[in-house]
Amino acid sequence: MTNRMQCCRVFGLVVFIACGLGLPADTLQNCWGQDVPEDVATDAQGQQTEPTKALLIETLNKVLSLLEKEDYVSASAHFVLPPNFRPEMLDGFIKRSEISRAGIEVLAQDGVFGNAEQTFGAERAASHAERAKVDREQCYGFYHTTEDATGEVMAFWDGSGFRIVRLDDVGKLSATSGGADPEPASPSTKALPNMAANLATKDAAAVPVGDLAAIAQRLPELESATTENPLDVAARANYAMALYQIGNFPQAWTQLRVAAKLDPKHAGVAKGLAALFSKFESMAVFTVGVQPETVTGLLGEPDQVVDLGNDRERYVYAFYAVDFRDGRVHEVIDLRNATEAMFRPTEIVSVDLDGRGWICGIRNKADGQVTARYYLPGEMISNWTEQVEVQRILGAASIGTIKEIAAKFIAQVKAIQPKMEYQILDVQDDSVIVALELPGSPSFAKRHQLVRLFKANDDVHRLAYSLKVDQPSDETKKKWFAIMKSASLEAVTK
Repeated sequence: MTNRMQCCRVFGLVVFIACGLGLPADTLQNCWGQDVPEDVATDAQGQQTEPTKALLIETLNKVLSLLEKEDYVSASAHFVLPPNFRPEMLDGFIKRSEISRAGIEVLAQDGVFGNAEQTFGAERAASHAERAKVDREQCYGFYHTTEDATGEVMAFWDGSGFRIVRLDDVGKLSATSGGADPEPASPSTKALPNMAANLATKDAAAVPVGDLAAIAQRLPELESATTENPLDVAARANYAMALYQIGNFPQAWTQLRVAAKLDPKHAGVAKGLAALFSKFESMAVFTVGVQPETVTGLLGEPDQVVDLGNDRERYVYAFYAVDFRDGRVHEVIDLRNATEAMFRPTEIVSVDLDGRGWICGIRNKADGQVTARYYLPGEMISNWTEQVEVQRILGAASIGTIKEIAAKFIAQVKAIQPKMEYQILDVQDDSVIVALELPGSPSFAKRHQLVRLFKANDDVHRLAYSLKVDQPSDETKKKWFAIMKSASLEAVTK
């Protein structure tokens, strides 16, 4: 008996925290058978300078240069830091996108410089100044928003130079994220949506025990900041970051949910929520068939419950939806970029598989992609040895020919896994079959993947079989190559 799969309708088989949280996201042979801070300048008469936009930009550039050199002691001289803040704790500011050269240039070009009250409002300015124990009247800064992020800088003027009180998300600002809209990409240059994200498995960077102890010691202080200033989004983000680092994901999620309600457009909070949602998915919280109590037990009660009719419900958490059908998890959706096209395919992948009782484990719609993943009985996203995916990438057919699409796909995988090896096994007018070998690590086995990409009128469809093993057997290679060859793209009848 074989399993018959059609796209996501299965008859058997087939398929900060960064930013605001500040967390420190060819050929394969025989595969598948085929310094101290400078003084602030003064004027020619030797008198003290006035606080200006140019001087604050200069200070930010100095700080960035010192951080790039990993000279945290010198960099710390440009900050107003609490007594228990060690200079080496500035490590990670660049990685967390708190500061970048491009972000500073955006502020220099477009940022509006003003005193703290003008920039942040009286309440927030007073709160930040009080926590830093500086005079609010002598604080200045930027609060600059683009469509991608909001960057904040608050600095204390000591009469001769600036010392930074607050630095948040400046590294997320970019020259293309504000001002005039960029020219639309032509089909020949348009980037292929990321089909390689599921191949990005790497060993998680362990937080050193000493750092964990330091983080744990700071938890009361960080929590206190959220109770003393309940409207301070950054304070909640910082607290959530610490909770995430020590592995308290539910509490980190709770803090970010509150922060998202205070500032729904805060890019750092959004990315933090996305990281946690992905973490929960990897823990099998959203496995198809899970009961609502499992979801609410970890994520809490939803912000909204929507009755979709026909025994379907939607639980909304910030900008995520968990859809239930007949009282069980059916799929998860990122509502920020959900479109009607995600729910209305014009064609589907149809294929016969090997009859081993594959079960749909995950369905999600996000980032212009509709994905379903299937596992063998007893396995799921958290412990699989074999996996089949079927994915529809909206609008990707405009990239060009199937060969151009395949080339971009391979380049994406290479960018994530530089040691990846591949072999193109079959090329048709509208499809290509590619074999990939991805390196293993001490914590997970080498992975082999066989992928067939189909080019449709508007979308690209990806059918993939993955296997965690050092080397697949000849029988396995032949079987799955034949299965991939037998797959077809069928029009959806309306």
